[in-house]
Amino acid sequence: MNRTADGVDDARTFYGISANYTPDIDNLDIGVYAIQQSVEHLPDRQAIGAEARYFGENKSIWGMIDYDTGFKEIGSLFLQGSWRLPSDLTLTGFVDRRH
Repeated sequence: MNRTADGVDDARTFYGISANYTPDIDNLDIGVYAIQQSVEHLPDRQAIGAEARYFGENKSIWGMIDYDTGFKEIGSLFLQGSWRLPSDLTLTGFVDRRH
């Protein structure tokens, strides 16, 4: 068990970089990232990913994909959307796949 009271665990390292982009399309935001985690100098997790978010007046959609470069497979895929109808009824759907 790891606790913050135990001090710094220099056997584990985590590096990451991300960038966000907001194109000229209203209410859209796109982000990409890359991460690397090591335990005792051995690669534990390496991944690249992207996410996109759109929030409109009556609808929204949010999705992300995480690709594990070590295993060469999709580690996580998520998509969620909502649409508010004129009758104040909201339809929501989602897909969530994790490996």
